[in-house]
Amino acid sequence: MYQLAHRGIYEFLWSEHKYHVMAVSNKAFTSMGTRLGKTIRVLSLLKKIAECGYEEKTENYNALLSAYMHIREFIDRERQEQIIKAVLSDEDSAAFMIYEEAVRNYEKALPGCRLFYDNRFAINKFWDSQHNDGLWICLGPFQIHLPTAVVFKRMLQKSKILGAEFSEKELSDLLTCLKQGMSYDEFTKLPAAFIGILRENNAIAEPGHKKAYLNPRIDTDLCKPASDFFKTEDDITYSGLVLEWLADNAEYPPEFIGSMPDFENFASALKDVAPFAESYILKPDSFDVSATYQKLSVLFAKRSAEDNGANSGEIY
Repeated sequence: MYQLAHRGIYEFLWSEHKYHVMAVSNKAFTSMGTRLGKTIRVLSLLKKIAECGYEEKTENYNALLSAYMHIREFIDRERQEQIIKAVLSDEDSAAFMIYEEAVRNYEKALPGCRLFYDNRFAINKFWDSQHNDGLWICLGPFQIHLPTAVVFKRMLQKSKILGAEFSEKELSDLLTCLKQGMSYDEFTKLPAAFIGILRENNAIAEPGHKKAYLNPRIDTDLCKPASDFFKTEDDITYSGLVLEWLADNAEYPPEFIGSMPDFENFASALKDVAPFAESYILKPDSFDVSATYQKLSVLFAKRSAEDNGANSGEIY
């Protein structure tokens, strides 16, 4: 399923990234205000978030303190002092303690906070645990939604294709184990290909590289493979997976996030993604690469015009 961009989706994505951007620099953080005004600049917002994922965190202290304020009310004074001391002297331990308390106390704002994830992956994706269980992939002019069962199926199928094979039960049990938290040493002993699959689906938090947690917004009760292939009648949804593939497999993903790729890159990615995508989704019979590329070009052009105020440009 795809839908055209709207403000709520991108404000939520920003809410997950804001402390990571703050950790990069306060200047980068405050500059986001120009992209989130009355006319939200979706493409610019996506691009800047992506670029910050690859920049050094020079102001981690302020970001950790901001995250700490979310869990302060849940913990006693002794634990508060432990965390503050860690923020000053051991940022990895501080990140782990803050996230651990967020998970333990069911804090709502921090489960998907990218300060605690490997921010080179799943830059433009987030999990919805409220209205539409599943993974949102934000592509600028539009976003696509994959239900939890479909994401489970694609993780299962991709692990098989890459040789990190799990049975349905093994994968379900592993995700349940990660839900409770797994030591980082144990986590890093999992097949490297599978760790990559978890990361690119925004499925794994790695706070301070002390422990690994399944993204708390993933409902493990829904982690059963879809019985049928994910059906889509439109070529835009399928092309969204091509755009996702381009970013996920790029040497520098920000190059392909919030931007329209050239035709050669799009056509090449379409061939590369096929063995993986077609293991869980049915490509529309009418799909035509040239016609679809033209449709995408129009969507990106319209989004760019709206971002710059054409036709009032405001999205809700």
